[in-house]
Amino acid sequence: MKMKKITLGCSVIAMTALFLIGCNKKANVAPEQDMEFQSSKDAAFANSLVTEIDIIAGYLGEREYNNSFFNKAPGSAGAITITPDTLNKKLSVTYSGSVTCSDGKRRDGTIVLDYSASNVALYNAKYYRDAGFVAKVTLNNYWVEGWTLDDAVPFVITNNAPFGYDRATTDLSWTLDGYFSVRQDIFVSDSSKSMIWKGKLVKTLTNTEDVNILKANKQFPINWALYNAAGTATAGALVAYTGSVTGVTSRIVSYNMFIDNAKPETALVRDFKCAPEKVLAVTSTPTVVTTTSEWHPFISGVASFTSNGAGTTEPRLIDFGSGEAAPACDNAGFVTIKGITYAIDFKK
Repeated sequence: MKMKKITLGCSVIAMTALFLIGCNKKANVAPEQDMEFQSSKDAAFANSLVTEIDIIAGYLGEREYNNSFFNKAPGSAGAITITPDTLNKKLSVTYSGSVTCSDGKRRDGTIVLDYSASNVALYNAKYYRDAGFVAKVTLNNYWVEGWTLDDAVPFVITNNAPFGYDRATTDLSWTLDGYFSVRQDIFVSDSSKSMIWKGKLVKTLTNTEDVNILKANKQFPINWALYNAAGTATAGALVAYTGSVTGVTSRIVSYNMFIDNAKPETALVRDFKCAPEKVLAVTSTPTVVTTTSEWHPFISGVASFTSNGAGTTEPRLIDFGSGEAAPACDNAGFVTIKGITYAIDFKK
């Protein structure tokens, strides 16, 4: 009888212990969804800044000194100075006094376009649109909206068109090859805010055949954007970018971005007829004049993106507005991570 009581008591103790262990067992917790978007935004922003340098070079190389990035916004302080040096085949633009340009962005510093490597002897290549045109772009204290861009090596722009190309059947294209650091000046002492862009892109003027954009005889500059008297865009260049970029966001977090040239529908597209901020300024002296904005962001295309940052190793798709018959004229898009798509706004 005594032994039975002891045995029963031990059984109760054992069952109680098992119950307590069962109660203390942690419940299953679902893994947190990866929702890190900043690296995608930063890489897209760096890509936008670098390709804007090419746009400025395109205006310089076409000698369109009275357009877009060479016009001050009404009421802006500062100055924009163009210095052509045809003897040494150099063209430069200097922004001073944090001048606001016609895309609404403030700039300082100098951009120099050296086209002395162009094939002038055989092709008479003097302009951005010419077959055989090659330019090296260097920056001197160049700054845009609080971000300093520094070229580790000269930014090389090469026209890929064959000599004597027929603009009706051949789209102009340029290879853009560069290596830049991108630093936000407010965080100059914090290297974690620095980025690097190193890439090779091909930019294609997909409506080269449009006589409003490039005249049949190719003796006139590319019309990047055309407006009527009311300031409404009637025609604009369509440029598509493909290629690959590597770099870092936040100092040491490396990334890769790829735009597939085998899929034209995924190329990153700028439409110079599209300006999300349509009106830059309105002046009323001596008469009312509306100044049109020349800020033209990417409005369609898809880039695959991978980052090595903690918690960001899942591949992403950065979508600037693909799959739309008429892409929206905005600076918004989507990031897709593990099949889940999130809407985002890109940096200007």
